[in-house]
Amino acid sequence: MPVEVTAQTVREAELLLQAGQLAEARRVLEKVLLADPTDAHAKALLIEHNLAPAWKLKEWQEQDRYHYFVDESIREYHGDAAARKLAEKNDSRFLSGHGIVQVDAGRWAEAQRYERKTWLEQNLAASDDRNEFHKAQFDGYKSIAGRRFENVIELGCGPFTNLRLVLPLIQAHGVVDLLDPLIDGYLTHPHCTYANRKLLGRDVRTYASPIETFAPDAQYDLVVMINVLEHCYDIPQIFRNISGMLRTGGTFVFADVTTTPEALRATKTYDAGHPIRMLDEYLTGVLSAGFTTLFHNQFRDVSHLQHRDICHYFVGTKKA
Repeated sequence: MPVEVTAQTVREAELLLQAGQLAEARRVLEKVLLADPTDAHAKALLIEHNLAPAWKLKEWQEQDRYHYFVDESIREYHGDAAARKLAEKNDSRFLSGHGIVQVDAGRWAEAQRYERKTWLEQNLAASDDRNEFHKAQFDGYKSIAGRRFENVIELGCGPFTNLRLVLPLIQAHGVVDLLDPLIDGYLTHPHCTYANRKLLGRDVRTYASPIETFAPDAQYDLVVMINVLEHCYDIPQIFRNISGMLRTGGTFVFADVTTTPEALRATKTYDAGHPIRMLDEYLTGVLSAGFTTLFHNQFRDVSHLQHRDICHYFVGTKKA
């Protein structure tokens, strides 16, 4: 976004704020920060009008002095308490030219303990994991609505699935598979949407496996993977596996978050449940190399941590 356009857009946000249209102003300011993450005027307006969460505002206000740490028991630490924790444990050893796209077995095991605690201890009353929100960001999955698919899989399905919102919109005539390393535990969740291995009344096959080691017996026509990569341990291997399991011309429905080099802050933030921090240019390069775009919604979400704030909602077909 050119400088003059950015200035005009910030001015548009100012007018919206004056008119009391706070939600629309926030959306415009997110667009500005997507184009230029360092835009001080946009950040100042978000701070002044309290349009981001309190901890996010504090992070911006304190900039590089801000420290944040969350452990596998989902206990949060800020400021000096977080700095002490970070001196003992951080993810800097996993940094690469692509951000953090691979971690070791111990780091991934910690992330899995965090995830198990999240859904099988702390959120037993939940019946949704932002699935409706994701559907809205995909514009209601209009890019695949009405299409016919034979074999379908959701990777990292969690206890509730995104497929439960996709299947009513498409023609799925073959197998429907669900994969998650914690799926056997999720089957015991009080509100699991595929209890007894049935989803919307149809039989599904479940696989308790990391995506990195999954070897299906046939290729798929549709692969769904939404808000998953942050929880994994080897992103290059995952994309190699997706390329292998998806037939040429098959459809990939994908969403996740990325960061920028200046926002990695691996020695100043630690999130036990989310070890992966992909650089934006890495993810966009993988998607453009492997898929022909059918839909792409990209935006900066100021409600996320600094290292998780560029959101991608993507639908594409696998290139030959």
